[in-house]
Amino acid sequence: MKKSKWLGIPIPLIALLLVLTMVGGGVLGAFLFNQSIPSNIVILGGDVQAFSDVACTVPLTTLTFDPIRAGQTSPEKTFWVKNTGEDPVFCALAQSTLTVGLTLSNNGLTVPADPARLKLRTGTTDTATTSALTSAIDASITTIAFSNSQTNFAAGDIAKIGDELILLNNVTAGGTTDSVRGYAGSVAAPHAVGAPISKATVSYSLAPGAVLPVALKLAAGASVVRGAQAWQTVVEARDTPY
Repeated sequence: MKKSKWLGIPIPLIALLLVLTMVGGGVLGAFLFNQSIPSNIVILGGDVQAFSDVACTVPLTTLTFDPIRAGQTSPEKTFWVKNTGEDPVFCALAQSTLTVGLTLSNNGLTVPADPARLKLRTGTTDTATTSALTSAIDASITTIAFSNSQTNFAAGDIAKIGDELILLNNVTAGGTTDSVRGYAGSVAAPHAVGAPISKATVSYSLAPGAVLPVALKLAAGASVVRGAQAWQTVVEARDTPY
């Protein structure tokens, strides 16, 4: 059978070349290329500054993610935010490009970044209680049975089991029937009968002179359209809570 040609080139070969060209010129998600993703560090409001070292001696204005291939997660990039003023401040991370798949690690808790704003935690403190789980729970259940519930907790408190924080929307005689698992960026996980429960307080206030580490990475499947366009990592700061 005679093969169709155009200018002496087989038509199937032309079609294949066109497909490869379209793939190579598309989004970060193309299967053939690695990309470097530059990011500008922008500070909005408040007496805070970003630094590239923990001693806070080298100011940071840009953050570039190493070349990554589509479907892969980038290496983690860490920088430090310091309160250079005389009053406490509250900080949040924001993105100007919502098509970026970004995760943030802050004080040991790794979470997907909120597309609009993510409050930066400055720490978590625990208060020991005499409460313990009276029934095992998986990572999704929101009705939780535990001892001494109304003695040690009230609605709106945060319970900590292992490394997981749980917001208690109500407290009953036997535990809670309405809770938010994996609260404040922690990871919901199964817990066994008898697991001890403490009361946790999450702090967002950055004291004068205090330094806050922030680690960022582009998640697998991150999409920055049309190649390596610069985007902004915005650190917001203000003197009142978000």
